Amino acid sequence: MSKETYRHEWLSVILLRDAALAAGDPQSARALYERGFPELLGTWPAIDAWNLGAAIDLALVLQRTGEAEPADRLLRRAEAWVQAHPRRGPRGYGISAARSPGVPASPVDAPTVAQ
Repeated sequence: MSKETYRHEWLSVILLRDAALAAGDPQSARALYERGFPELLGTWPAIDAWNLGAAIDLALVLQRTGEAEPADRLLRRAEAWVQAHPRRGPRGYGISAARSPGVPASPVDAPTVAQ
């Protein structure tokens, strides 16, 4: 598969990754990202709207291959990207359920303050 095929066939990548991890073969799962998302494996991963989900998923794979530091760096870069690009609309980035305890996801969720 070409790099663009990976981006358009995201569900296939997820299924292949999950199968490799379930089989105890994290290196095969990592190879999927090496071919489809090489920009995520550099010293300074280039995160954008198209590879944000892949970046978060790759962090799991890197943890399974024993690459804790690159996994942490990738998650920190993904978090920085999300914080720098406010979500617009109800669908957000598909990770809207992930938020800090006590911090409302939107003004609608914020408690009303009685005056």
